[in-house]
Amino acid sequence: MKRLPMALLLVIVFGPAQADQRRLPEIHIHEWGVLSSCGPDMVFSGIPATPEAIPDLPPGNFVLRAPVLYFHGPEFSGTVTVSTGNGVISEVYPEPSSGGVGLTSCSWTGDFNYNPANIHERDALSTGTPWPYHLWRTGQSMTVHSAGWTESFLYYETAPNRVDYLPYPAESAAMADEWADLQALVFREFEDGVRFSISSLGALAEGGDLIYREMDPNEVHNTLRKWSRDIIDIYEVDALWNTWSQWICGEHPSGSDYHRGLVLYLVPDELLHNLSTIVLEPHGPAGYPSRLRRYILAAVPL
Repeated sequence: MKRLPMALLLVIVFGPAQADQRRLPEIHIHEWGVLSSCGPDMVFSGIPATPEAIPDLPPGNFVLRAPVLYFHGPEFSGTVTVSTGNGVISEVYPEPSSGGVGLTSCSWTGDFNYNPANIHERDALSTGTPWPYHLWRTGQSMTVHSAGWTESFLYYETAPNRVDYLPYPAESAAMADEWADLQALVFREFEDGVRFSISSLGALAEGGDLIYREMDPNEVHNTLRKWSRDIIDIYEVDALWNTWSQWICGEHPSGSDYHRGLVLYLVPDELLHNLSTIVLEPHGPAGYPSRLRRYILAAVPL
């Protein structure tokens, strides 16, 4: 019997390349942020020289704060656009190529690659307040190079007109059954300090008694890490934690909107379009597909 040529044998044994082996590599966009009530004394987590509350918003309004965008995957050139149909863009960094503060969208056009050259400290925010860049420059994502600046993340904030689509703000209607099992962290101030409880939004809506325990920042941190699984990378949720941990675990009661306590939960992905939409348009012939993963916490007054 004749022996088959080796090349033919390989085709017979292994068959044609699988479809997923021929797919273009994906660009992954990771986002984290916190939707919080913007009282007159609301600030970031106690880090010195961080942004003050958004001006000219009365207590009880919400602001999507510190949405930080990171980019992973193949290097590319393109445009990233953030839009909102609910309120306006209230802050943006670095300087966008179009749109910006007070408008409903902003766009950045540039080159996205792994060359970190020329990143340096600079003023940010319309208030001119410096930021703790070291918390958000993780060193693990692509660098964005545009006209006049280089940075390892993109940043924006929105001031939504309404939040009644969320599962559990104070003003929302009866909770939908689909959100009842959504886990929540609940914080309240007692005589001996802030304590916390791990519950569900359904249990909160029913008004049942919660068991509060002594504050354990490590357990709170680990809970937020568990919520981030399969959404963003662990060093990205750690950047969120390093930004907000002091406020979450101890400082929030000083804010007028949070004097009764704080409920913290992960906003379901299917509701996030109500806050903002993010679109990536790669330039050039490669046309890489993209995937957006969003990790947005709602910090709602109890």
